Amino acid sequence: MLGRRKTSQTDTPATPEADQGPGKNRPTPKRREVEAARRQPLVPAARKSVGKPGSKADKQAAREQRVEARQRMVAGDERYLTARDRGPVRRFARDFVDARWNLGEVLLPVMFLFLILSFVGSGLIKNQQIFGGLLVSTYLLVALSAVDAFWMQRRIKKAVQAKFGDGAIVSGLGWYAVMRSFQIRRTRVPRPMVKRGDFPV
Repeated sequence: MLGRRKTSQTDTPATPEADQGPGKNRPTPKRREVEAARRQPLVPAARKSVGKPGSKADKQAAREQRVEARQRMVAGDERYLTARDRGPVRRFARDFVDARWNLGEVLLPVMFLFLILSFVGSGLIKNQQIFGGLLVSTYLLVALSAVDAFWMQRRIKKAVQAKFGDGAIVSGLGWYAVMRSFQIRRTRVPRPMVKRGDFPV
């Protein structure tokens, strides 16, 4: 029995392949090769031309949309107007302002001209009485423009209440009309939709 146990329990010799690990008997890769294998592009090549958020096509489309929205807003399209300009009441106020001659329209050019004369023209105008007269005329125009704007905004509020009823929102409408009346006609946004003297009814 002892002999049989010795014979059955004899160990099989270990093969060399069992002792070898997965990386043995192979040349060790260089560090540069390992780093190059790990390197991958941050943006796949398939996304560079199609569907990229910052692509030239997307930027061009966004630019065209902004230009179109600006043009429609200037033209008075209600969908593209700012919250300040929306609504039939504000449209009525704009048409009322654009239909009349406003002293405030000439105030900005006159003040700009006087500013230039105060820096350059004071040496050219030898007569101080003439220069003083220009100064007084400018201040007089400012005062008359303020009075004209005051009466205009009162008329607009009355006209709005007569057209839309006493429940019409006129809060801030007077200041809105005054600010528009002091702008040069061709620079107003939205652009004027009525001619001079064509008052809304």
